[in-house]
Amino acid sequence: MDDWIRSKALVFLCVSVLWWGPNVFGVLTVRQAAHLKRRIEEVTSKIEQVKLRVVNTHEVLSSLAQTGFAITEPKSCREVKSRLHAASDGDYTIHPFSMCQDTSIRVYCHNMSSENPEEFLTLPSGPDNNFAIKYGPRLQWSGAVWYRCSGPLYGFWNEAGETRFRKVRIEFENYKVKIIQDDFTFATTTGNNDVPYGVAGDCYSPLNGCGRGTLKVNLTGTDLKLAQGVQWTMWYTWPGDVTVQDMYISQDRKVASARCGGWCGHCKPEGDSILLSHPQCMGEN
Repeated sequence: MDDWIRSKALVFLCVSVLWWGPNVFGVLTVRQAAHLKRRIEEVTSKIEQVKLRVVNTHEVLSSLAQTGFAITEPKSCREVKSRLHAASDGDYTIHPFSMCQDTSIRVYCHNMSSENPEEFLTLPSGPDNNFAIKYGPRLQWSGAVWYRCSGPLYGFWNEAGETRFRKVRIEFENYKVKIIQDDFTFATTTGNNDVPYGVAGDCYSPLNGCGRGTLKVNLTGTDLKLAQGVQWTMWYTWPGDVTVQDMYISQDRKVASARCGGWCGHCKPEGDSILLSHPQCMGEN
């Protein structure tokens, strides 16, 4: 801090000397000398003010430490707002994990002008790598040729839609992060229905392996990954033997994709939630 103060004082002195320009390297006039004296006094006064603020700050911190008070990092966007009253929507670093208080993540704080701002996770891989699709067209069925993967079409599934996500809303649970799959604040939907993040389906064909609904989750570029145990399962599906197709989860658990369908059929994360974890929390690698 002393070096900083000295450097500021030197700047002020240089400005003071150079202020009058032409006579810098000559003999100072009485007027110039008086001006320079006032400038030096002003600089000295500013230095003393800075020193006083530094001393006061040290005293406050020392007092807080003696009373056992800990100065902590913000745990949520709401805490960011409480400390920075003029904070606007944008990216902030928070420490949300109650069991891993030294672990931080970067989040996007939304609705900072409200009483309850919300945390969002930006998806750097983009909406083309984070989508949920319920496929619309349906195969025409007719007796024995019903169970097939191609053929004439008839009708359109009324639940169809395609949603692509730029950010997903998140909530924190101890050392895990939960994605709020049905928040579409930063998503774009094609068709009549929003499709929750991590969900896919169709009403295309009852034959297993013919699914046309697709999903993709791509957390590349974020601090987080799919928590251990996160898997996908079929849901409200006929026939009952239809399974999730082309299920893929990358080794680093940053990427997941699948293809799902039936007559009609859906797939979703087991337990109705997508939980994420941070590699520095709970010893996960």
